[in-house]
Amino acid sequence: MDIPILEMGIQKHIAKNLQEANKKRIISQQLYTSAEAYLLECLGMTEFAANPNACNVKTLKESFLETWIFSTN
Repeated sequence: MDIPILEMGIQKHIAKNLQEANKKRIISQQLYTSAEAYLLECLGMTEFAANPNACNVKTLKESFLETWIFSTN
């Protein structure tokens, strides 16, 4: 695949945009982490740690019956 060599002005413009995008990505990650911490604090769950091994296994029949029972009541 041929990759064109662009004018220096366009290269600088692209570089500037990439640097700005990277700065915004870093800021967004920091804000997300801060918002997550604030939410957990408000909920009183600052020590919360999800169990990555937790799961709930049901057969399709069990799941369908629960859905059907709730929808008929």
